[in-house]
Amino acid sequence: LMALVADALIESGLGEAEVRRQYAQALIDQGQLNTAELILRGVATDAATPPREWAEAMGLLGRVAKQRYVDARQPAQPRQQANLRSALEAYAEVYRKNPALHLWHGINVVALLLRAERDGVDVTGAPLTDGRALASEILARLAEMEEERGTLDYWDRATSLEAHVALGDTDAALADLREYMRDRDTDAFECASTLRQLREVWQVEDTGEAGGGLLVNGLQAALLRRSGGEVTLQSADVHRGLQLNFGAVGDLTLDWWRNGLARCEAVARIEDFSGRRVGTGVLVRRRDFLDGPDDHVLLTNWHVISDKGEHPLSIRPAVARANFEACGKTYRISGQMVAYSRALDASLVAFEDLDGTPAPCPVEPPAAAFDAAKQPRVYVIGYPGGRGLSFSVHDSIWLDTDGTKLHYRTPTEPGSSGSPVFDQDNWTLVGLHHAGRTDMPKLGGKPGTYEANEGISVDAIRASVRQNPRS
Repeated sequence: LMALVADALIESGLGEAEVRRQYAQALIDQGQLNTAELILRGVATDAATPPREWAEAMGLLGRVAKQRYVDARQPAQPRQQANLRSALEAYAEVYRKNPALHLWHGINVVALLLRAERDGVDVTGAPLTDGRALASEILARLAEMEEERGTLDYWDRATSLEAHVALGDTDAALADLREYMRDRDTDAFECASTLRQLREVWQVEDTGEAGGGLLVNGLQAALLRRSGGEVTLQSADVHRGLQLNFGAVGDLTLDWWRNGLARCEAVARIEDFSGRRVGTGVLVRRRDFLDGPDDHVLLTNWHVISDKGEHPLSIRPAVARANFEACGKTYRISGQMVAYSRALDASLVAFEDLDGTPAPCPVEPPAAAFDAAKQPRVYVIGYPGGRGLSFSVHDSIWLDTDGTKLHYRTPTEPGSSGSPVFDQDNWTLVGLHHAGRTDMPKLGGKPGTYEANEGISVDAIRASVRQNPRS
């Protein structure tokens, strides 16, 4: 969106430095580094550019070179070493002009110096060479600022976090993380930027230390708590997160995130025996839906698995299997349907060989009553596009409900059918995703349409199959 707006302003003749710099920033976010670099060099060398915009442009030039270096993953290659040095020089030039004002540039110098140290890249001759001393210098300035103001802004808190990572002070970094997560001004964009810096430049996940894992998981939790947040996970991320001792950190957001990670283990990609990916399903307790054995069954859409393949888009249960990627386990589906509701696009199927893991998703405690004025959120976990090796957790605004259907706004793709929808407080299963439209009719007879996704209420599914298990 920023790129479109800036492009329109430039076309209209409004080519001020700020507009061009924002345009370049949007291009960087889209991966168009070469075009962004050309625009930024024009801003940085323009005599009419205000000092603030010059500093921003130089910082973004540093980000372009930094991104090239970390993306290449070839620290021994001379070209990539040159990119690292270019990034260092861009950030350092701004920081040295006014260290008290440009702490963000300074902490990037720290991050790159220590990355060069880990990668064995010689940066002799760089404007600044002692990353740890610079981190201490930045922390001293931040302490002065906090004493003067009584607090730190979220961007300065992120800088403090990185400085403590540089000095190996995990406890202080986690304290910064807690304050960062609690600041309401820390939006999804800021969380994603800090998470990217820790992963790509600091490589905190590769340290094997619990502190690094807590930082990453805390930022993922903070990101998903913000409107529009999205987290893409691999199975190893789930395992690492579940093994961490969040209780030692004492933060409710991290406890909440751990519950979310546990739910990930119960979400399966549904495939046929040839490996064709047809949708998503979620593990639930049979007794939460029906009388009978206290075992676990899979809940998905009727249009994903239907009795004898009745639905034209579905597969028969006898040729289906459930791949619980976060657990690294795949189970065959029994040939007999447990229950289904064509009207609610819901199917319950049993397993041939389930071994008791993973744990099923709970339907209790009940979610808070829907209140549009509070803009509640729901969370969708699935395998968008049927892709392997990763899956996404999306935050979205809960738009409306009529007791049977839920409408919410979240990006979904083919392959998301049958994905579980969770409430925002306890990760309680509240819905089963089944469709999305750009012109979705509003619920309850309200006039008009909107862009929305639609799920079926789990309570409605439970009531339907209890009354008639096969309808």
